[in-house]
Amino acid sequence: MGVKNNMQQILLDTNVIIYHVNGDRVIEFDPYTTFVSTITVFELLQYSAITRQEEKAIKAILEICNIIPVNTAIAERAAIFARKHNIGSMDMLIAATAIELGIPLMTYNTKDFKKIPFLKMGNELSFN
Repeated sequence: MGVKNNMQQILLDTNVIIYHVNGDRVIEFDPYTTFVSTITVFELLQYSAITRQEEKAIKAILEICNIIPVNTAIAERAAIFARKHNIGSMDMLIAATAIELGIPLMTYNTKDFKKIPFLKMGNELSFN
């Protein structure tokens, strides 16, 4: 059985879903509490060596999650962060999405994200 998030709304980083699909760190996805940025959708499906089985598993997960599009407020917040921090654009947009939603980001990449002010983060241990 996977890790439960106990009804706390969370935004999933791309690596959380990759680890889940690979069976490395399994979590439970709840349609009421689990959110994903459209940036994460892009990152998950862009890989040229993705297998049909992996793509099917990813799409099944995405059907459960609430997909959040990048809007102007998210893009502007990410741009402000990008001026001050040397972090990839995709990560900036994902972080800005979590901040705009007012929910924590579940990630295994805390090294880069910890530089971003006002971002609440955790991993599966934080959501038990």
